[in-house]
Amino acid sequence: MKIKKNKVQILLDKNNDWMVKYFNDFKLSKDLNKKFDLNISYEIEKEKIDLLFILGFTKKIKLEKLKNCKNKFIIHESDLPKGRGFSPVKNQILKKNYKIKCCLIECVDKIDGGDIYEYDYLVVGKNDLYDDIRLKQFKISVKLIEKLLKKYPKIKGKKQIGKPTYYKRFNEKSDEINISKNISSLFNLLRSTDYTKHQNYFFMNGKKYFIRISKEKI
Repeated sequence: MKIKKNKVQILLDKNNDWMVKYFNDFKLSKDLNKKFDLNISYEIEKEKIDLLFILGFTKKIKLEKLKNCKNKFIIHESDLPKGRGFSPVKNQILKKNYKIKCCLIECVDKIDGGDIYEYDYLVVGKNDLYDDIRLKQFKISVKLIEKLLKKYPKIKGKKQIGKPTYYKRFNEKSDEINISKNISSLFNLLRSTDYTKHQNYFFMNGKKYFIRISKEKI
């Protein structure tokens, strides 16, 4: 007899280049593929969804648009309830926190305020640059999703405990480099900036210059 699969959707922001790049060819493991029917897309499906994972969005999605989704989740990279809000990975690297807690949480109306269902850690190595960090972030996202799917339907979240704090959104000024500082003190800023969209820059002799770093391939 054919087993009815639970429907799973990974909803991506099509403007989030690195997320789209890594999830483009993603497939569930063989064991999970037997239980779940996975769809990766940029639009919310109209039919009933058992589990929805919303990844890479910087704008809030109205819950009324997700009425057909039984279980809704997002991933946020901070030790919640501390560090809700924008760009949690970059914010923590700039604060020299290189072991970043990543939480799979319920998608609720309050920003990053949902119950925590799974968590793991993103460890930023001393030589990791932007692409290395994003690849690790992708792998952690996959790990959290698959951990939850392996437990489904016996899943249960835990309330966030403590007083929330919030990260502010970065702007263009945030990417400006103070050229009076040495490279060592600027390293975390340079390696945490999305160079594909927001290059670091500095001014000299009345001109604006852009800068990014790369490393030798071994």
